[in-house]
Amino acid sequence: MIELTPKQIAEHLTHDIEAYSNNKLESRANLQKILEIFFNKAEEGLLDEMTFTAKHIRGLVKVLGEASTKSEIQNIEQIKSDLSANIEKFREQIKNLISNESEEEKKFYEKNFLSFDEESFKNMQNLWSDLTWTKLFLNELRRKSEKE
Repeated sequence: MIELTPKQIAEHLTHDIEAYSNNKLESRANLQKILEIFFNKAEEGLLDEMTFTAKHIRGLVKVLGEASTKSEIQNIEQIKSDLSANIEKFREQIKNLISNESEEEKKFYEKNFLSFDEESFKNMQNLWSDLTWTKLFLNELRRKSEKE
């Protein structure tokens, strides 16, 4: 049996996630790079945590967007607070993920995801979207394997 490298596993998984999402990934290259780090570190638990946090953030953003048109959403300040806390949690998860990477890799993530500028925030939003697709795909795989 041929053993795949973390890079190959990340490539295959990214391809499968992209197909599952009907080509809706925002940044296939960044997702693949993140997945490769997960598989290099053998950190499936952190992958589950990050995909959950990303999906939760996207849900909170959606609720905040709908709050302006739906008067029944009354706890906006709590939602904003929860969103801020989860964004910070996600930033810490990225820092944890890249902690053993090369200085060059760390600088890439600090510049492109962890800086407090518009482009970095847009990259972070794209990553939340792609990790949400990852969570949905992995959940689907788990459901299928439970049925078998």
